[in-house]
Formats: sequence, structure tokens, C-alpha cells
Amino acid sequence: MKKLLKAAAVFGLSAVVLSGCATKSYVDEQVGKLQKQISNLEGKVSDAQNAASQAKSQATENAQKIQQLEKGDADIKARLQQVEGTASAAYKKASSNEQAIEDLNAALQRQSKNIERILGKHYAK
Repeated sequence: MKKLLKAAAVFGLSAVVLSGCATKSYVDEQVGKLQKQISNLEGKVSDAQNAASQAKSQATENAQKIQQLEKGDADIKARLQQVEGTASAAYKKASSNEQAIEDLNAALQRQSKNIERILGKHYAK
């Protein structure tokens, strides 16, 4: 009886173990699905890496352009300061010239009055 019980136990255990085993075609099917998912994910990762690489390249290019703009801005500011200095000097010169013209005009009017007085005395004789 022990032999029969042992045989039954082995048979029962074998049935349970064998019924839980997957067939080769089932395993291949499941592995194929996983391989598709892995391929899709690899494609997405590759696309993301490409996009990141392009973004990094664009950021580097933009940084270079910003540096060029900042250099141009600094040049423009330096030139503007020169122009302001020149304009200030020109304004001072113009003010000085304006005063000189007023002084000359006053002197000319005095001379004109002197000439009129001299001529008036000369024709009065």
C-alpha cells in the first residue's frame, strides 16, 4: 500500500507540476511580446536621446549668439559714451562761440555808433 501511495503521490505531484508548466509556444509568444515592448521602449529612448542632443546643440548655439550680442552691446555702449563726450564738447564749444558772437556783435554796434558819430561830425562841418 505504501508503494501505491507513493506512486499516487508522485503521479499527483507530477500532474500539478506539469500542469503549471507553460508550453514552448506560449513562452515564445510572451517573450515575443516583451521583445516588442523592449524594442518600442528602445526606440523611444533613442528618440528622447536625439531630442536631448538637438536641444543641447541648440542651447550651445544660442549661448554663442548671446555672447556675440553681449559683445556687440558692449561695443555700442562704448561708442555711445564716445559720442556723448563729443556731443558735450561740441555743446561747450557752441556755447563759447555763441558768447563770442554776442561779444563781437556788441563791439560791432559800438564801432558802428562811433563811425556814425564821426561821420555825423564830419558832415556837420
